[in-house]
Amino acid sequence: MKSIITILIVLIHNIGYSQSSNVFSYQGLLLDENRNGYVNKDAIFNVSVTDNNQTVTYLQEIHEIQTNENGVFTINIGEGESILGSISDIDWLENVPMINISYDLLNGQGEVDLGSVTFSSVPFTLYSEKVICPKGFDGRTINGQNGADGQDGVNGANGAQGIMGEPGLPITQMLNEAPSNSSNGTVYLDDGTNRADGKPGFRYYD
Repeated sequence: MKSIITILIVLIHNIGYSQSSNVFSYQGLLLDENRNGYVNKDAIFNVSVTDNNQTVTYLQEIHEIQTNENGVFTINIGEGESILGSISDIDWLENVPMINISYDLLNGQGEVDLGSVTFSSVPFTLYSEKVICPKGFDGRTINGQNGADGQDGVNGANGAQGIMGEPGLPITQMLNEAPSNSSNGTVYLDDGTNRADGKPGFRYYD
């Protein structure tokens, strides 16, 4: 009895694990020739992911899967028995990769190749691991203007009065002539009477 397989949906996501887990799922429906689901059927799936030219194989894995009560199977790609490479080797930036599925129902009919199909979407978390963000421009440094001068502070209180100085010497009254005890060479104050310029000031007595 020849078996066939119908792909229900291809889920490409991180199935709730951390972004570093590098695991996404592939789901399909395994049908017999009467289009009835293979219920609780053991099968071996060979999964490979290549570039869109199928010249580079990024990874190849073997999965031993059992279908559910409706014939649906789910393959967690990245958790199978590794034959070649890993999900981290897939270049999500260069192209949209292709996935190839083949299976063996272990019924003596051998392996059936389903061919290759292009991913319908790209896992964002796996794509983002390949993206290198460019460095941004250096920020500008602008000095602000100087602020206005502040107001003058309040004058301080007057200081205490200083100690009174010693009394000065008495001022000699201006004279119209030299004192009686003057001698040659004496300088005295004159009110201008005895000065040639007529101005009060010092006069040399000779």
